[in-house]
Amino acid sequence: MRLLLGIFLFGAVACAQPSESGPETVHSLFQVKEGKEADFMQVYAKAWAAYRRLGFVNPQHHVFLRAKDDAGKPYFVDVLTWKSHDIPDHMPPEIRQIWNQMEALCEPRNGKRGISFDEMQIVEDPR
Repeated sequence: MRLLLGIFLFGAVACAQPSESGPETVHSLFQVKEGKEADFMQVYAKAWAAYRRLGFVNPQHHVFLRAKDDAGKPYFVDVLTWKSHDIPDHMPPEIRQIWNQMEALCEPRNGKRGISFDEMQIVEDPR
């Protein structure tokens, strides 16, 4: 229930249309190898701490979810807002190293790469 509430509240936040220099909200899918969930969580925690320390993200626009697909395999969904479209394209080596560790813990599945990203827009609550 708390998970659904978090998703709902996240969707209720208003945001201006994206621009190339403005914030960028992304939906990231991590298809984690079975048995590697705890390792992935540790590496992800390092990534999130680094994003915040470096001032790359808006922490109020963040939802991190865990689930299992139809075959019972684990995956994580991360919805976050980079403070600028440029940030993910110009990451320092520290972050790229963490991303490499995350990728090693994921696997292609269901026609998608182990890690995939989609840009999204936050919309106002229609109520």
